[in-house]
Amino acid sequence: METKYLALPGPTYVEPDVLLEMSKPIFNHRNSKFKELLIDVTEKTKKLLMTENEVFFLTSSGTGAMECAVVNCFSRGDKVLALINGSFGQRFADIAKQYEVEVIEHHGTWGKGFDQEKIKEIINEHGDSLKGITIVHCETSTGVLNDIKSISELRVSEDTLLLVDGISSIGAESVETDQWGIDVILTGSQKVLALPPGLAIIAFSHKALLACENSKLPKYYWDIKTYRKFYKEKKETPYTPAIPLYTGLLKQLKELESKGFEKEIEKHKNISNMVRTAIRAMGLELLNDDHVSANTVTPILVPEGIDLKEMRTILLKKYGVDVAGGQGKLEGQIFRIGHLGNVEPLFVISVLAALEMTLKELGHPLEIGTGVKAAQEFWFDGK
Repeated sequence: METKYLALPGPTYVEPDVLLEMSKPIFNHRNSKFKELLIDVTEKTKKLLMTENEVFFLTSSGTGAMECAVVNCFSRGDKVLALINGSFGQRFADIAKQYEVEVIEHHGTWGKGFDQEKIKEIINEHGDSLKGITIVHCETSTGVLNDIKSISELRVSEDTLLLVDGISSIGAESVETDQWGIDVILTGSQKVLALPPGLAIIAFSHKALLACENSKLPKYYWDIKTYRKFYKEKKETPYTPAIPLYTGLLKQLKELESKGFEKEIEKHKNISNMVRTAIRAMGLELLNDDHVSANTVTPILVPEGIDLKEMRTILLKKYGVDVAGGQGKLEGQIFRIGHLGNVEPLFVISVLAALEMTLKELGHPLEIGTGVKAAQEFWFDGK
């Protein structure tokens, strides 16, 4: 059976009208039509990110944008604090280490938020010598939403840059780039924006752009000075852009703006609480507590006696539901239900029903319909 319910934390379901928009004939990326398109998506993306910072688009995955952030902001030997409580926080750190940046790894507990006092101690210890902090907003591997605003306020030096991976949060969580003092923030097309993979978005503050001028790390495709020059002088990208993704992005940004960015965040919050309510009603255990849970993904501990691989196989082959497994140290211990982008209540109900039937088939003791009923009741009464 083909996948009917893509319940992953990315890539996400793409609406047919968006695919249709993207299927229109390709045009010259050096003509006025693309210039107008690029200006439009740039200005609307600034609204999404709540920023006046400069925004750039990369034909890459989100990981490409993470590397772009590192190579433009730092030089060899620069001291950078990497805050890690999941596999993507570790990825940010590993990218920096590849370029011989001096990375101070601070590990929080997977599935938990950070201890602010411990972070404050590290920042105070290094003071002005700390060139940057890397952190993931929504740590997709654990479903934890990290407190970016509070961590930003812990900096003791104005020269310390804050680099934020917002790949799984932008559009579904409140992100006030300028108010929170975020210097670099990045996201990808395949998450809340509900487009195919392949387009990354990255924004640099004035302070971060000054750091770009002094960075000595090697770069060619990722050199943001080149992107900046082309946009300022020509309203173009320096290299061939993924034109269909830009046309799809403009359509999605218009849709989000017309709905209201805050309403979209509220929808994701309600969907997340709906899923968590249902999982508890089914007698399953959530990985993280409500106060640190993200709006976009729900990690669930694999029930005792259940083979995760077999469970995921039945879900996919019999019911067309694709859920994610765990990553890193949580591999085999959790599965994750993604609920971001175009997700709606009926989608969630279908995924929960398939999960109940699969667990029942595997001999797990639960009463069919308990999760579905709890989800429906929450949607009508609790949200």
